Parts: sequence; structure tokens; C-alpha cells
Amino acid sequence: GGAEMYRAVRAHEAGDAAAFQSHFAKAKEHLARCVAIVKEIPQYAVTCHAITVGSYSTMTDRLPPAERKAGWLTARESYTALVAIHGADFDKIPVHFRGEILAGLTMAAQRLGEKDKAAAMTRELIEKLPGTPYAVFAKRWLDKPETMAKTKLNCATCHDSGRLAAVQARLKT
Repeated sequence: GGAEMYRAVRAHEAGDAAAFQSHFAKAKEHLARCVAIVKEIPQYAVTCHAITVGSYSTMTDRLPPAERKAGWLTARESYTALVAIHGADFDKIPVHFRGEILAGLTMAAQRLGEKDKAAAMTRELIEKLPGTPYAVFAKRWLDKPETMAKTKLNCATCHDSGRLAAVQARLKT
């Protein structure tokens, strides 16, 4: 689903409407099937919702404008499901995962035009994750609200320099 979403975005950016429609339909189908699997196999819930939010939250802003609202609504559903899955232990999961979920929920509110909710969630992100890249980016949103629609809060720590060094070293042996 994520690969098809990427292909859809690339086709859209290249102006190939037919390829966009084909890949986007496949992406939505695969990602919806992933989430549907959770009903039959609950232990896949975290994985399925994480794949769904990863795909939608990183690609929706690059979709045609007519598709963006549905994309952000889908992302928010899976982010909300992830919060519910962790329940009372949500504050105990690693900062990266909490940050991605809270940042994604905040972005969804902003992208869906819920200005007051987005502002409150941005302040909450700063309060709950002080000293993290999420708090830094959230502070920028509060300081310069005009940048909110053009910037993001998520994917703040996945690709830090050196993060994959240990994995890469193992692969060389």
C-alpha cells in the first residue's frame, strides 16, 4: 500500500492522471485491507495502523487537493487507533513513537482546518515532549502559524544521521 501510494504521488507530480488513479486505487485498497485484517488478527493492529499512518501522513500533502481531506481523515483514524491500542501505557512507549503519533494527530487537525484544535495540540506536543525535535518543530508552528500548512511535525527523527549505522555495519559482514 505504501509503495503504491508513493507511485501514485509520483504519477500525480509527473502529470500522469491515469497512472495516478491506478496506483492510488491500489494504495487505498491495500491499506484498507491491512486495517481490515486487524478485525480478524488483532495482534497485527499496531503494524497495520503504523503502515497506514506512515503512508498517508507522508504522502497526503502531495496528493491532488481533492484527495487530501480523505487522506488526513484516514490517517487520523489510524493515529487514534494507535493511541487507543496503547491505552494507559501510551506515555510509556518510546518518545519516537509517541512523537510520531502526537505530531500526526496535530498535523491532521491542522490539515483538516481545525485551527483551535491544532493550536491546542501543538501546545500539548511541546508540553509532553520537551527537548525533542517534535517540540522544536511545534514551537516553530506556534511562533509562525503561517508556516503550518507548508511544513510538517512528523518524521522528525526517523532519518537522523547515523541512525542506521549499526544495521549497515551488520549487513557488511
